Amino acid sequence: MTRSISRRSFLAAVSTGSLARAASWELKAFPQWTAEDVDRLLTDSPWAKPATVPFELEPPPTRLLSDFSDIGLPGGVGWPGGGWPGGGRGVPTGPGSGSGQGGGWKVRTEAYLTVRWSSALPIRQAVALDRWGAGGLESPEALALLREEPKEYVIEAFGFPAIVFHRQVEQLKKELPAHATLLRKGHPPIRAASVEIPEYGQYLTVTFRFPRQAPIAAEDGSVEFIAATQQFDLRKKFKLPAMTYEGRLEL
Repeated sequence: MTRSISRRSFLAAVSTGSLARAASWELKAFPQWTAEDVDRLLTDSPWAKPATVPFELEPPPTRLLSDFSDIGLPGGVGWPGGGWPGGGRGVPTGPGSGSGQGGGWKVRTEAYLTVRWSSALPIRQAVALDRWGAGGLESPEALALLREEPKEYVIEAFGFPAIVFHRQVEQLKKELPAHATLLRKGHPPIRAASVEIPEYGQYLTVTFRFPRQAPIAAEDGSVEFIAATQQFDLRKKFKLPAMTYEGRLEL
């Protein structure tokens, strides 16, 4: 199960003076990553990027809001006047925005997400360590995840607040498959084959699956992930050469 950094990669890093700047997961063999290494891989790495997504939507019913008055609403979103714990910048817009009574008013706010290439090997390794620990990597579930040869590009967007999108889930399921794409310069777009949105928890994770029939190469330079709906426009660009792991592009 242990993997080591290749001698060629190590010598290349030394010769270019980049060893000090190398990421921790490049200098340590899996599964010797620390919890900090795993967290960084899953949230802020070449395969995982934070994203801020502005959107407008109608606020949930007053009764629904009151249901959360005792436990606090999820952070990562904004509401007018800073009324939601966790902050953000919510601004009422449209007719009747000052009172919120009738008039079809909407709220302009934002969600703080993480967009991640979950099919990439280093991400699957980090997930396995996070779920089962180093002592559990020989379990059938961990081995299935680690040895999988993904037949699709799988991208997940984490952090959509469920209380905000509670009435939009079915609409999102209809819109996103037709408006989720991977874009590269000089190539036709790769459109999503499917989109999954499980309806549980305070936050929604949206899983996008793209076919691999049109292989993406490091020479393409970058790839942009786009998921657009009437509610939001999510865009995140990834630099492909930086997504090379153990000598090959991992997506």
